[in-house]
Amino acid sequence: MLNSLWATIAVTVITSAGSQESGDEVVRVYSLQRGVWTTPSTTVFLRYEMPGSVDSVDSLSVCYRIRLERFTEYNIHLSYAIGDKEANTLLFYNMATKMLAFVNNLQQNLSMERQLEMFPETWQHLCHILHQGRHDVYWQGQMFSQGQVSNPLELPLNGTLILGQEQDTLAGDFAPSQVLHGDIAQVSLWDRALTRGEVEDLASCRRAGRGNIFSLDSSAVEVSGDVPVAQVALQELCRTSPHYLVLPEKRSVPSSLTQCHLLNATMTVPNSSEDNSRLRTALVPFMSACSSTPWKLWLGVTDAKSEGVWANLNSGDIISYHNFVAPFPYGGTVENCAALFPDGTWGDAKCDLKKCGACELNPADFLHLRGLCFENDHETRFRVEGYYSGRPLFRGYYDLLILWDTKSAQWQLKTTSNRTLASYAPSDLEEYPLGARIWQVRSLLCGTHEGGSLLLSLSACTHHHFMCRSGHCIDHRYRCNLRKDCSDGSDEDDCGVVVEGEAYRRHLPPPGPMDSAPLRLVPRVTLMRITAVDTVNMAVTVDFQVQLKWTDSRLTFTHLENTRKVVMLTHEDSDKIWLPRYRFLNLRSGQVNLLQETIQVSTATSPQLPHYNAVKMDLVYPGANNPLTITQDYMASFACPFSFLSFPFNIQTCSIDLLLQPTYEGFVEISVSNQDVAFTGMQELAFFSVESTRYSPESGGGLLRIEFELHCYGGGMVLGLFIPSLLLLAASWASLFIRWEAFLERLIMSISTLLIFYLLRLTLMQSIPSSMIIKLIDIWFFFVIIILFINIHIHIFAKEEIKTDFASQNKPLFVRPAGGAVVIVSDSAKSTPMKVLHLYRGIILPAVVIVFNIAFWLTIIILR
Repeated sequence: MLNSLWATIAVTVITSAGSQESGDEVVRVYSLQRGVWTTPSTTVFLRYEMPGSVDSVDSLSVCYRIRLERFTEYNIHLSYAIGDKEANTLLFYNMATKMLAFVNNLQQNLSMERQLEMFPETWQHLCHILHQGRHDVYWQGQMFSQGQVSNPLELPLNGTLILGQEQDTLAGDFAPSQVLHGDIAQVSLWDRALTRGEVEDLASCRRAGRGNIFSLDSSAVEVSGDVPVAQVALQELCRTSPHYLVLPEKRSVPSSLTQCHLLNATMTVPNSSEDNSRLRTALVPFMSACSSTPWKLWLGVTDAKSEGVWANLNSGDIISYHNFVAPFPYGGTVENCAALFPDGTWGDAKCDLKKCGACELNPADFLHLRGLCFENDHETRFRVEGYYSGRPLFRGYYDLLILWDTKSAQWQLKTTSNRTLASYAPSDLEEYPLGARIWQVRSLLCGTHEGGSLLLSLSACTHHHFMCRSGHCIDHRYRCNLRKDCSDGSDEDDCGVVVEGEAYRRHLPPPGPMDSAPLRLVPRVTLMRITAVDTVNMAVTVDFQVQLKWTDSRLTFTHLENTRKVVMLTHEDSDKIWLPRYRFLNLRSGQVNLLQETIQVSTATSPQLPHYNAVKMDLVYPGANNPLTITQDYMASFACPFSFLSFPFNIQTCSIDLLLQPTYEGFVEISVSNQDVAFTGMQELAFFSVESTRYSPESGGGLLRIEFELHCYGGGMVLGLFIPSLLLLAASWASLFIRWEAFLERLIMSISTLLIFYLLRLTLMQSIPSSMIIKLIDIWFFFVIIILFINIHIHIFAKEEIKTDFASQNKPLFVRPAGGAVVIVSDSAKSTPMKVLHLYRGIILPAVVIVFNIAFWLTIIILR
């Protein structure tokens, strides 16, 4: 166990140091507060007062390089004070991924286009340029953020400069949380603004960067506490080298590869003799534990694909460096993996043998600990750094550790003050605390008391992945897709869609868009088919579908994207939520058959990343942006007020009347649009055609009325009845022009028209709706029959009158005037019936038929 370390560097500003841009490439590196266990103590510092008059500068450049071991709430880089009330004359620090600063005791408003990604154990170069009212911040040699400062700067040089600790008063009031844990080097101050090129040279280690006001490499500083100081070549600060982690448990090659991937690392593949030498050095402490054979450590290379061609197991690329020494590799199809010997040479062996493995770690790659109550995502970060009790040590970016306790054979979650928070006992001693695990609470932790349990997860999965229970990461689109994409199948577990909060009440309707406004239900009604039209009972039987769409802002959804943006809710999910209820007002006999009911979320918009503390790493979709739709298929008979007065040219308007529950009044309303109603069935029925499906203007509020028109087939009746009727009338009328001596022919023809019309009526009666109500077609029948009947009587009675006239006509009248005898035939007896007949057949009958037809068809048009 490492001892506690705590210290700061107190530096007095030295104005006479001058510029020291020598060719010396060695810099001083001061280590502050390093160690697994740290407990703050008292700070000691040195203050320097300027002699004589106080000078000030109006331009200032402050550059330095830091390497954090871990983060605190305030990672103080540099603090400069000129008095108790001017303790923040200069203050540069970072909080997680944000860069913050005070100048002249005023906090700077630094505009940042990106986050400050400072990874532990990596050198970060920063420069603050204060010049002409501007505050420019450079990070790793590139412009990072900008701000404004007062102009001129007028910064007095008679104060105290503290590195790695904030002074809340002049060289006093140091807070334990306002410290720097790590290394600091190359702190320099200039009384001018450095150019962009100079900053790039400093960041890339092309220049040592000695400030003309102060330089940590040349100025005398007073150290408070146990602070190791090392002389390091400048180029080492810009050089990166592989970081290897030996897995001390014996594993096969596939198991070692899997374990490295779970650690967000790759299986080690040395790329040079230097890398190979570093790997051998990392192996030395584990020589006896790894294997009793000369083959000690698996390497991440294989020739399984092509014999003798060694490739990287992680990427599949052919490697350019290897260190086989005869007689290795043996070759063959069995020994396809390579291992490291104690002397650093390589040999091939069977991949299923168990040996130690090694992972190559990148400082920018880390793990996330989820399930606790961290205040920001940055606190969830953990990295694998070093060893404890012979096994890898998981170090949090802040003050948490996960380490192996040999005595209890448990993984323990501890603080840097050595307080145990929780523990996990693995079922297999080779198991690491990766993936989702149940931890036993040992001290009050996130509201859970000692003896309780918490589900925690440690994995490399980001917010854009779903974490399998094992710790493996898969893309969100593979979650709940009815395929097992996690090796343990956990991606198909817990696939419920609805997430309701604790305050959710199913019986209460959701709030409207403005909370105080009613919830809007958007309907869509589809009439699928009309199965029966009962004109006697005045009812229609309809198969139809009712869809109601609404949003419930109280809900959130998961697993939407993976189902092509449409997901059907299960009965379990449906039972959790509020659903709109309604009844039908005009049901015949009060019965309706619900054929099918489905509830779905039809969109997958506005996905939100899971909370950084959430173990269940599913995308979350807000209910306010993803509407719910309930679809119900019905079959029911509805009363329809049929009117047959204008049959067969009548239009029947029927409706389906839907009414929301009265308890919804003022809270839920229907919002209609005629584009959302349709008829998809067969439009042409036996006696009617279905036309003009629409919402009634009365719809709205709590009522939804769906209207549809049944148009009776008038064309068939015109061809089958009206035109034949007119032809029969014409034939009967024509019989009136037959010569009067052919009485029998006239009478037979007239009676035949009546009989034919009667048979025609009997034939068509089955096509006419049964009703005792007088219809226009009944009036037509009556009219035609009356006309035909009158024509028959005209034939009969006109004949008798004409015979009497002829008898009297043959009797001459003799008149004897004085001059002779003249015969005069009486004309009055024969002219009366003929005039009536001519008047009837020439004027009365045609006029009556024409007037009746005009009146009849006008009535049809008006009623239609």
